Amino acid sequence: MDATARAASVTQRVLALGASDDPWASPEQMLALTSRLTAAPVEHRTFTPEQLGVARIGHHGLFRRAADDAAWPALVDWLTEPFARD
Repeated sequence: MDATARAASVTQRVLALGASDDPWASPEQMLALTSRLTAAPVEHRTFTPEQLGVARIGHHGLFRRAADDAAWPALVDWLTEPFARD
């Protein structure tokens, strides 16, 4: 099971989400993780507490109600876009 080769074989679009204050998935760590997806179109989005109007996002903050209106409409748009975009 060669994880690097398997990651390189992914061709689906990838939306890598993160938070600027996430201690477990920092923007740098997200880039390192997705750098193995060499055949996939990868889009990174890093949210800041200021963007979401909250004091802190952390690791699970995008799944809290406070992030609903600020983050999720654009994420739903990305998820529901026709795949013809690629």
